[in-house]
Amino acid sequence: MYVFFRLYGNNLLIIINTHKSCRSAGFIAVHATLASGDVDLCLVPEINIQLEGEEGCLPHIMQRWA
Repeated sequence: MYVFFRLYGNNLLIIINTHKSCRSAGFIAVHATLASGDVDLCLVPEINIQLEGEEGCLPHIMQRWA
């Protein structure tokens, strides 16, 4: 498992990268998000993710951090 932390002003970016064989990656991500209570976006590896476009997560993050 690879975990990356970076602080942008008052915003903390956390990236957790696991192998696809790790069946609990989504469970860990969701419960860490719920425990924090201050998360803008949680990407669960078991769900297809759209990065760009109207329903994408990148415009959402750019709007939240603007």
